[in-house]
Amino acid sequence: MKTLFAVILSSLFAMNATAQVADRHTAAKLLPPGDYLCGLGSYKLRDCTIEKAGDGVELIIPDGIGHSIAMRAQLLPSDDKNQLTLLGTLTNPARLCTTCPEGAPDSSECIGTPQDRLACTSQPLVARLKVSNGVARGQLMYYILRPSYDFGATTKYIGYFKLGNMETLTIKPKSKSGR
Repeated sequence: MKTLFAVILSSLFAMNATAQVADRHTAAKLLPPGDYLCGLGSYKLRDCTIEKAGDGVELIIPDGIGHSIAMRAQLLPSDDKNQLTLLGTLTNPARLCTTCPEGAPDSSECIGTPQDRLACTSQPLVARLKVSNGVARGQLMYYILRPSYDFGATTKYIGYFKLGNMETLTIKPKSKSGR
C-alpha cells in the first residue's frame, strides 16, 4: 500500500511540470548567499545581501543607502518550482510607520492609536517570489497608516485609515564589477 501511494504521488509530481519537492535547502539553491541588488517599486536597485541562516537563507535590505523599506526576511522554500515565499520584518519602521514626537505619544501629530502604530511597526512583510535566471521578482505586501481629511468649507482632520500597499520587489545578483 505504501509503495502504491508513493507511485501515485510520484506520478502526480511528474505530471505537473511546475511542481518540485522542496527541501530545507531549496531557497539557498535558488538564491545563494552573497551580494545582491534589490529594488522596490520604481526605486533604483541598491545593495542588499542574502545570508545563510540555519538551513536556509535571509534577505537583508539595509537602512541608510536609499531603500524605501529596510528589512530582514526569511526566504522560505516552496513546492512550486522556482518560487519562494518572503516573510520579513521592518528593521527601521520609522521610514514606513508614523512616529510621534518624543515623549508625546498622544500628540495630534500622531496618526492612529498607539496600538495601531505598534501594529504597523511589527507587521509582517510578505511576498511570493518567482526566480528566473537567478533574479527573483514578486509583490511585497505591507500597509501604512494614512491621515484622513474632510475637504469641506475648511480642511478638517477626521482620523486615519490603513492603506494596503503592494510594490514589486526585485532581487538580482550583483555583478563582480559592482553594477
